Amino acid sequence: MPGEGISSKVKIDDLKTLLAADLSHPAVVLASVPPWAGKQLDKDKGNWLEWSCYVQGALVGNGLFCYCKANPPIPNPTTQPRAYAHWCKNDECMCGFIAAGCSNSKIKHLKPLENDAAKYWKLLEECHTQQGPMGQVYYMHNAMALSLEPGHITNYVEKISKVFDLLDKVWAMWKLDLDALKCIMVVNALHLCEQDQIALLDDIRHGTAGGIPFTAENIIRFAEEQQLILNNKKDDPTAIALASQTKSRNSDNTCSNC
Repeated sequence: MPGEGISSKVKIDDLKTLLAADLSHPAVVLASVPPWAGKQLDKDKGNWLEWSCYVQGALVGNGLFCYCKANPPIPNPTTQPRAYAHWCKNDECMCGFIAAGCSNSKIKHLKPLENDAAKYWKLLEECHTQQGPMGQVYYMHNAMALSLEPGHITNYVEKISKVFDLLDKVWAMWKLDLDALKCIMVVNALHLCEQDQIALLDDIRHGTAGGIPFTAENIIRFAEEQQLILNNKKDDPTAIALASQTKSRNSDNTCSNC
């Protein structure tokens, strides 16, 4: 029909216009990727915040960092083939830049992606921030273990900055609610009772592994079970005799609750 022919011609003309515009002024340009010059991402060092800030600072100026957030949108490969090719190349370069900033241990545990920088970034972020109460307990305990020396102003500044760094990591890891604070404080209170502390940390790890929150109720249940074990030991003459013999052989002070 005549109408269809005209419509097709208009579409062809529009496509030619779009292709010409894409050829001369593509919506996406190739970005220049700087060499990696920061510290490598290492879960053992807990440096996600520092690392991610470096990546953002190094790439936000040339427009590459937006690929970590799935933005800008992917151009249409039919009407914007050049822009589409540039987008894909930038995305691959972003993945390469991220991989260059990862430690060897991180690369072994999480294979670098060749494309989809947004997915790569999300995987790394979840790996380093969603560690739950276990990671929070570790960093909060380290923060509370720091002490200041009187008369040393430089020491004050350095130690307080270190405390703030550790608390930033705690906050970034997971939702810090009242139950999480109770877990942290109880674990810290058990620092002289190593066996009980390890047992509680194991319970927290196993409890949160399945996505089930470890609450204050779980802590009380743990304490009741430990108290029951201690009571049974006290009521058992054999246990008392063995404890007496052990104490006579070893004069070292131990926690009475362990």
